[in-house]
Amino acid sequence: MEHFLINSSVCLFVLWLCYKLLLENSSWHELKRWYLLGALILSLSIPFIVVETVIVPIQEMPFVNVYGNNFTTVNPAVQKVTQEPEFTVNWFYVGLAIYLIGVVVMLWRFGRNLYAFRIGREDIIRFYKNYQLVLRNQFTIPHSFIKRIFVSKEDYETNQIPEVILEHEKAHLDQKHSFDILFIELLLIVFWFNPLLYIIKYSIKLNHEFLADQAVLNQGISTSVYQKLILKQATTGYQKTLANTFTFPIIKKRFQIMKTNSSKTSLLLRSLV
Repeated sequence: MEHFLINSSVCLFVLWLCYKLLLENSSWHELKRWYLLGALILSLSIPFIVVETVIVPIQEMPFVNVYGNNFTTVNPAVQKVTQEPEFTVNWFYVGLAIYLIGVVVMLWRFGRNLYAFRIGREDIIRFYKNYQLVLRNQFTIPHSFIKRIFVSKEDYETNQIPEVILEHEKAHLDQKHSFDILFIELLLIVFWFNPLLYIIKYSIKLNHEFLADQAVLNQGISTSVYQKLILKQATTGYQKTLANTFTFPIIKKRFQIMKTNSSKTSLLLRSLV
């Protein structure tokens, strides 16, 4: 198990570092999405790659008493030592207990987050193009999951949610970003102790925002107008763990990437690196 964790973590860190240095600030968001998912799959698979090894046996040499001394016999009365039982801690079971507690906590967290995306009794169902538009009574920042877009009923009925905001959430659903998040969340249940997975999760969700922003801008809306709408919608202190929201990630980073246009030459050079 230690062999798997070490090899997997080293592989994941190297791949993420390459992403951070070479790809994150580029405009090839679709490539970056599959790179990050591929990095997760590769890091989990590489420890199982078997490298052929050759074992050279070492011939054992018999012990020869060159001094010819005879070993003295120890008096059994002296040799016998009374040993009192000592309390020992089995660290394997302690570690296993801590690991299982972490798994249970992460399972509870995962189930709670999924439950939050159910349609409640007080929710009102509308449709936005091919997806369900769920209107909620409580304050809700627009977010999406699987086939549903969740918004505040009050904001929707008072026309405080611009069309481009709904298009942004629709882009998440069109591109199936929810399945990427489900994949990484399931990995976190098993490997909750690995901090690299949380870093990869952040990068994946950040790139999802880049992809959705790109899809909206490709419809012809002005970048400056779109950025003003994002700033208007942004609110601190609220975030759905499994949802793609406008409070995640850092808005400044998104604005920077919106203005980035990487050339094919740059893509070739970075790929070679």
